[in-house]
Amino acid sequence: QCTGHRPFHGTHAVSIFPSASSEQEYTMIVGYQAALYQDGPTPSEFQGSATRILYYTLTPETEKNETATAKYTKSYRYDTSKLTMKSYQKGSKHFNALFGLLAINETSLLVAECEDFLGFGRAGTRTI
Repeated sequence: QCTGHRPFHGTHAVSIFPSASSEQEYTMIVGYQAALYQDGPTPSEFQGSATRILYYTLTPETEKNETATAKYTKSYRYDTSKLTMKSYQKGSKHFNALFGLLAINETSLLVAECEDFLGFGRAGTRTI
């Protein structure tokens, strides 16, 4: 496959907050867990993974607006960390992914990454 998200590495992290420019709008931030196929490889012991963080403007349904809308506004590249464990130390397929987003304000995000330390289903987290 050449484009799109990898299996089980689609959009994962979401944060929504009121827009500073309008009382009727909100901003939604969505993050992919790992790089899309066209954006590069998954994290390795030598390099991280270039993933995407997407911004949308949400307009709720009101008397003036008959339907709620979500409009794509911009995107940013976020590089996840490289793997910290060697391949011989892992118990299953090893991964590192963007796990969570928290919008502090219009210009600051708290990003959490997750690295599988002990095998499938048992993940340790690291906040960056």
